[in-house]
Amino acid sequence: MDDRRPLVPLVFAEVQLPRGKPGLTPRLSGRLPSNRWVFVWDERRRCGYLLATPQAEDTGELRFHVRWESVEAMNTAPSKAGEQ
Repeated sequence: MDDRRPLVPLVFAEVQLPRGKPGLTPRLSGRLPSNRWVFVWDERRRCGYLLATPQAEDTGELRFHVRWESVEAMNTAPSKAGEQ
């Protein structure tokens, strides 16, 4: 059987955030819907890893805003719809 499906474009970036304070975690937000990207923070290396699947109309740069939160604030914040 011929099981051909279109490939999905992925964008990967290693993001250095050296100005963050110990004990705080970056929280990203942007124009791209949150179900189209994931960000993982490595506090030890002071960098994060972003994997995104841009939409067809997303051309040029993908920009995100960074907000720093304590672990306690993240644990009490309401979760995104559909997250477990």
